[in-house]
Amino acid sequence: FSIVARFSDNANTGEGNHNDLWLHPFTFNQGNFANLDGLKVINGHLQVNGWQASNQAANKPYHYIIVLSNGVEVGRTLVNNGQTRPDVANVYGTIFNAQRSGFAVNLPLTANMASGNLQVVSRWTADPAGNGNGTDYWFTPVNLNDNRGNLDGATVNGHQLTVAGWNATDAALIDQHHTLILFDNTTNREVSRIQVTTIDRPDVAHVFPGIQTAGQSGFTGTFNNVTLQADHRYSLVSRY
Repeated sequence: FSIVARFSDNANTGEGNHNDLWLHPFTFNQGNFANLDGLKVINGHLQVNGWQASNQAANKPYHYIIVLSNGVEVGRTLVNNGQTRPDVANVYGTIFNAQRSGFAVNLPLTANMASGNLQVVSRWTADPAGNGNGTDYWFTPVNLNDNRGNLDGATVNGHQLTVAGWNATDAALIDQHHTLILFDNTTNREVSRIQVTTIDRPDVAHVFPGIQTAGQSGFTGTFNNVTLQADHRYSLVSRY
């Protein structure tokens, strides 16, 4: 597109004797841009935050968020009055819906969301039900089966065992209670278990950027009143 600045002696049409200045031409961005800002479970609901901006959605007024588990749809919801995102509009100034591209929705948490790959799709469409020929953005799937961890250290002080380490898995988005279990491999019996709260581990997030919860995967905890046998072999189980 080009903008022409014109001085003319014809007040009705702008034609007649005129003097034009053709300003620098520009192109409307035809890309499809989006970001998933957050994905977590709160009070039994899956909370999804982010934005999608595209001129391809110019004639598609309905904005839907769709959730898939292992490629099968397990929920969708309409974005009512999209969140204003001046930060997106500042970057994508020639995209018509950049200013209202944000979304923050809650979907009821269901059992079939808790396994395999969880994927979010943002869709602008002309269909009130969220179907039809939409402008979709498929976010990178979250692999709930990717499970990484390490026991950084264990210290015995009398009848107390203090452990520290990390366990990074996006299954923690769904299963949010974190338990440490001390297991005696020699007798094949559980010795004790404690509840812990995850702590910040930016080093883990740096190594495993594909796991959304990696930055909050650390743990430390103390087992009290335990008697460890010198000739026994023990394991620590981190469980979400």
